[in-house]
Amino acid sequence: PTVGSSFCNVIADSLLLVGEYDEALAVSSRQLEIANAVSMEFVRPHAYLGQAAALLGLRRFRDALAKIESARRAVTTKMPSRMSTPAVLSDFLSVRALALARVGHGDKALALAAAAEHTTAAIESEVTALCARAVVALQNGDSRGAALVRQALHRAIAAGNVHTFVIGYRAYP
Repeated sequence: PTVGSSFCNVIADSLLLVGEYDEALAVSSRQLEIANAVSMEFVRPHAYLGQAAALLGLRRFRDALAKIESARRAVTTKMPSRMSTPAVLSDFLSVRALALARVGHGDKALALAAAAEHTTAAIESEVTALCARAVVALQNGDSRGAALVRQALHRAIAAGNVHTFVIGYRAYP
């Protein structure tokens, strides 16, 4: 089960990288099935965040928020003292920020984006947080929105992680 779950995680991430969001969602769901079948508690947050990323790519923002909440519950009820790594915590915060930005909760989104940026320097979280900031700015008619979009794109290209920008790009409009 550990190998199968790990394999699903890698495949889901790879599918996200190439924009195959439906397939990534299916593989992340399979990862969750494996985790549930053998009570691998530490896998659940990863699977839920994979599902959330795929749902963001599919522009299913409220569903993505529900998966993010499932990841939060899985961490706090089964692993109360920690999120598995700072990068996972930062991913959780930045993906949630983007989803909240898209559904009109700008203040919460900005607070979470800031928290994600202070948690780790992982490029995925950095670009997602920048995208969340850009969505809020664009929704509010703030002239800094375009500059934030450019900054996110440049960081994604420089790091070779365009997938993260594409999810952010698909979040707005």
